[in-house]
Amino acid sequence: MNPTRPTNVVRRCCIALAAIVCLASAALAQPTATGNIQGRVLNASTGNYLNNARVTVEGTNLETFTNQYGEYRLFGVPAGTAKLDVFYTGQPQQTATVTVTSGHTTTSDVTFGSEANPSGGKIVQLDQFVVASQKDTDQKSIAINEQRFAPNIKAVVSTDQFGDVPEGNIGEFVKFLPGVAVDYVAADVRNIMLRGISPQYTAVTSDNLPMASAASSSASRVFELEQVSINNVSRTEVVFSRTPDLPAAALGGSVNLVSRSAFEYNHPVFKYRAFGAMNSYYKQLGESPGPGLGRTGKIMTGADFTYANPVNNVFGYTVSFLTSHTRNPQYRTNPQWAPNGTNSNTSKVSAANPFLEKYQVQDGPKTNTRYSFGGTADWKITPDNVLSFTAQDNYYDAPFYNRNLTFDTGAVTPVAWDRTQTQGAVGKGSAQFGTSWRHKFGVTYNAGLKLVHTGPIWRIDGEVQYSHATNHYQDSRGGYFEGVTYKLSNLTVDYRGINSIKPGGVILTDKNGNNVNPYDIRNYTLTGTEFSPADSSDLFKSAGVNARRSLDFRLPTHLQFGAEVTQELRDIRAFKNTFSFVGPNAATTYNLVDPIYSSVTPPYDFPQITWGNNVAAYDLYRTHPEYFTASPSNRTNEINGSLFLQERISAAYAMGDTRMLSNRLRAVYGIRFEQTEDEGSGPLTQTSGGTTAHIYRGAHATKRYSAGYPSVDLTYNFTDNLILRLAYEKSIGRPNLNYIIPNYSLPDPTLPDQIITVTNTSLAPEQATGYDASLEYYFRKSGVLAVSAFRKDFSNFFGSLTVPATVALLNQYGVPDAQQYVDQGAQLKTTLNAGDARVTGYGFNYQQTIGWGIGAFANATILHLQGSRLADFTNFISKTINWGLSYDNRRISAKLNWNYRGRERMGALGYDPSAYEYFKPRLYLDANLEYRISNHLGLFINGRNLTNVPQDDQRYGASTPVYAQLYRREMFGAVYTFGVKGTF
Repeated sequence: MNPTRPTNVVRRCCIALAAIVCLASAALAQPTATGNIQGRVLNASTGNYLNNARVTVEGTNLETFTNQYGEYRLFGVPAGTAKLDVFYTGQPQQTATVTVTSGHTTTSDVTFGSEANPSGGKIVQLDQFVVASQKDTDQKSIAINEQRFAPNIKAVVSTDQFGDVPEGNIGEFVKFLPGVAVDYVAADVRNIMLRGISPQYTAVTSDNLPMASAASSSASRVFELEQVSINNVSRTEVVFSRTPDLPAAALGGSVNLVSRSAFEYNHPVFKYRAFGAMNSYYKQLGESPGPGLGRTGKIMTGADFTYANPVNNVFGYTVSFLTSHTRNPQYRTNPQWAPNGTNSNTSKVSAANPFLEKYQVQDGPKTNTRYSFGGTADWKITPDNVLSFTAQDNYYDAPFYNRNLTFDTGAVTPVAWDRTQTQGAVGKGSAQFGTSWRHKFGVTYNAGLKLVHTGPIWRIDGEVQYSHATNHYQDSRGGYFEGVTYKLSNLTVDYRGINSIKPGGVILTDKNGNNVNPYDIRNYTLTGTEFSPADSSDLFKSAGVNARRSLDFRLPTHLQFGAEVTQELRDIRAFKNTFSFVGPNAATTYNLVDPIYSSVTPPYDFPQITWGNNVAAYDLYRTHPEYFTASPSNRTNEINGSLFLQERISAAYAMGDTRMLSNRLRAVYGIRFEQTEDEGSGPLTQTSGGTTAHIYRGAHATKRYSAGYPSVDLTYNFTDNLILRLAYEKSIGRPNLNYIIPNYSLPDPTLPDQIITVTNTSLAPEQATGYDASLEYYFRKSGVLAVSAFRKDFSNFFGSLTVPATVALLNQYGVPDAQQYVDQGAQLKTTLNAGDARVTGYGFNYQQTIGWGIGAFANATILHLQGSRLADFTNFISKTINWGLSYDNRRISAKLNWNYRGRERMGALGYDPSAYEYFKPRLYLDANLEYRISNHLGLFINGRNLTNVPQDDQRYGASTPVYAQLYRREMFGAVYTFGVKGTF
């Protein structure tokens, strides 16, 4: 497909759509006297109205599903006596007899769990504990029912399905779903990957409209989960096969967060939790050193609540609030073997016989604070028109204090080495104290307004949404340096007793052969300091309209059309200010020691370490600024860190939904057309005549591309419980911002062998064609057994390349002085569309409520990757497996959930074609236990990452020995939360 010339594609797909509709309407139904039936479907056991309950009229092809308020409407029902069949997963099928009058609407409410006729019988008042104990089964049934009757292939998880996660991170829920893998930064789930595809291609939406993410002030499209909370969400949908009404930017799939609604309930409901949280490494009661200066408590507190009030039949609202606080460590050991996976300049050693060149140990405690507020309001202006408003505000705050100590034998060949020891070259080594003290915080808020009209022929909805996210990193504003470096140079560094994760001992000697104590910062020289502030924002404004028409064909058919416009504004300002210290030896002349944190036992059995104090170093800077010389590159860094993008995506689609073979076969088909318009501004660096100019947002680029993205989803019901799904789709992956926003680095053309770095703003977007098949069996009670297979064919993947410069190539990128650069042997470094790739996958999914309060689930996804080495397939995980057990009775609920995250392939390493960076497989165990004293009060405790498996970053190729594969190991501990909860 040529993404710049979509006309033929659109024309062909529209012709195909029209042909299908014509076939479906081959015989029109004969006019007859008809009326309408409407009502609501309630689960009396829980007080919830049921979404996606199937309602059919016996002896006809009439079929509909309840909306999120539990409402259904059947139009064109033949006058006379009609028998309704109502089905919902996990519930016995209900029937109701209704008398239909021509030209009139009859109301028939259906209640699961009533003694008498479902359209008017008495509701059983169940025991309070029975109601509570049914919650887990009901949540599973909701999720399975959503999947069962979806028009496409997707997985659904309810917010309570896998137990309590009081901190509210969405990733802690979805990680147990098939085809889903989550990426961790320290102890926190930060983003979601679907079917092995990088998280930058996972679209995250709220009620199917895009949400903003400032992405830690990076130029990535990755949606980060830190600044959004599950507390505002009723359920999460993970979509694997896209229908035309969904955005096409979903190479791996998409995640949709469905907001709560008061009309889900038949009475006011108030749910609350209050809890404490602690880490397995921080078990002390009272205050203890860190994470910054001073002493703080390590057992943190939090609370949340949700209140839903259906005030009457026409108005309802919800309010939710969450506050959570946790402290987590980050213990890092970082052995760096040369030349495997390091930046070493050493070229005289082979990958098969490496030596330990550098080693770093780090203690990096971090505090996470989240506040989240959300609300919804639904107003039925008339029986046919509903106005809904949603809003949420999320605040994230995370100061962290990384303290590290690094040893280096020097970038030369050592005197001698083997797998257990390195004898460094004399006087070529060093030791260094370093820090990264930063305060990260930001706000994400969304507001949306939606109007839905539901009539006998047309269903029309229109919505607007505003989503804004900010990200900030501060250091000087907090009164400290981000980085402070203390160094000892001209040392001989020897490693002794090297094991799999660190040297058993480090021996440092000076030029006179005297031993040096490397664990006391007062023995070092202060060499430099650094600020790394950042401020960025992301803004989405979206508006869309959809119109769905029911056609009176003998083959029930609906046509749906829609349009949507989304505008994104991204503003990034991130840079570094570095200073060289030129004053007297500060480490000995001034008191720069942190006496409190220096009493903490270091990780990995290291001797006691005397750490530095970044606040004291900053105070020295304010007192004696003449001791600090600013780097000439500070202004350049500020210019290079300033990026701006404005992107507009205009979309329109046409979709058909036809049921055939007595409603056994459902076809959802159509095409979506999207046009993307980008305007970007970035830094321009240009050198001429020995003078280098750095121009703030001096490079500009515009870009426009468009294409049509067809899709077809077929669902065939062999029986009510056995379903086959087939799907075909095309989707798009837009480049990250750093590929859109121009950035030129032009060296002096009069000097030989220079490298010209150019951002290729003409990159074509990545494209994918997907094929899916899924065979699903639904158990009579709540449960499913499914097997699936899929294939994704990718084209236009991005890859970096450095090639000799030619005049034609430089002219293509608008580089001046092209001939002069070529004459001097310059090279061009840029990013290209590097070729094609394919991911093939197989899946298995099992969930079942077995009986006696016992439930079980298990799923697995196995992926195989093929394609060019240049194709950027970072974050690829070939295997994910999840399984768990649950028990639920009158008073006790318990869950054990395991998550196996297979090896994750990161970027390629340059020294060996077979060498990559990997994250080693990890197995997580989460557990939940709840004891109900009454329906209003219960006790709970849960643990995450109970296995406390280390996160191992490995770097190796085919010839790398096993002992040299570990590059970095990080330990974060298990997290426990405990508290009270209840429902009123």
